[in-house]
Amino acid sequence: MSVPNAWGYSPNQATVVRYTFDYHSNACYDDAGYKQGIYHNAASGSNDDPSHSYNVFSSTNYSGYTTYFPRKDGIAHNLESNVKNKNESQRRN
Repeated sequence: MSVPNAWGYSPNQATVVRYTFDYHSNACYDDAGYKQGIYHNAASGSNDDPSHSYNVFSSTNYSGYTTYFPRKDGIAHNLESNVKNKNESQRRN
């Protein structure tokens, strides 16, 4: 979904949810970042949505620099240098 501020959002007005790193045991990566928050802490990512692409923005409310993520392609993509570790919002296309 589109999220105007990756710091947190409340889908039911009761619980704040924050994005965290996930670890898949079949991946060729270690689990050093498992369950760490992603806000201002991501250098790359992958899109598991087969129907929609995404833009990740360096500022809240879909502003600032952006990195485009295509629909699910099974590939982790690096964030552009001006978005790396500055990810604040994402928009579903």
